[in-house]
Amino acid sequence: MGKIQRRRYDLEAFTSPTQTVKEDFELDKHVTRVRGILLTSDRDDQLYHRATVQILINGEEVIPDEYHAKLLMSGLGVAPKDRYLPLDLEPGNGIVKVAVTDNENPALAFSAYTVSVYLETIIEQ
Repeated sequence: MGKIQRRRYDLEAFTSPTQTVKEDFELDKHVTRVRGILLTSDRDDQLYHRATVQILINGEEVIPDEYHAKLLMSGLGVAPKDRYLPLDLEPGNGIVKVAVTDNENPALAFSAYTVSVYLETIIEQ
């Protein structure tokens, strides 16, 4: 078994309401498994109340379009080892495609924010 690696991938900042940010990231070439995923933001309230997400790994839809980002977030009351949504995927071509959309929400006015995707992977050295 390889070594666990946790890595952060930052998306372009949301600067206006109802904006969609799409980014592609390349996994380390030594990644053999993708074990987990987590979302966070510099403005967690914006991400929690306003954002939906879609994530593809190796062309496979891991998180479907319009999935509420709050379901991929973790609070402080969760043990660090339990914070990632568990996955068990081969990295294939190593390309991770992320699309996050800001949606209107009458309960929370828009404020600029940045989203980060964390991936927990296994790497062989």
